[in-house]
Amino acid sequence: MSASLRGEIRRCAFCGAEVTVLARRCGVFAPVCCDRPMLTLERRAEFWFCPVCSSELAAVAPRPVSAFQPVCCDRPMVREIASAP
Repeated sequence: MSASLRGEIRRCAFCGAEVTVLARRCGVFAPVCCDRPMLTLERRAEFWFCPVCSSELAAVAPRPVSAFQPVCCDRPMVREIASAP
């Protein structure tokens, strides 16, 4: 199994539960739900950061980029460009 990528989304094929990788670590991430391995989805979470305080957030629901414009420290947050899988 390959290392998980930041923003990777896994879904349970049985109940539909989802989990997202927020930060990569050295271990192997192999989530199990309903006694079954979770499936890796094609889409990934989008990350945004504050240019003032460096706070981060992850948007996991698929939406048009223009529909979501988070603000922190009274400034628009900046979308992080995802690295290729």
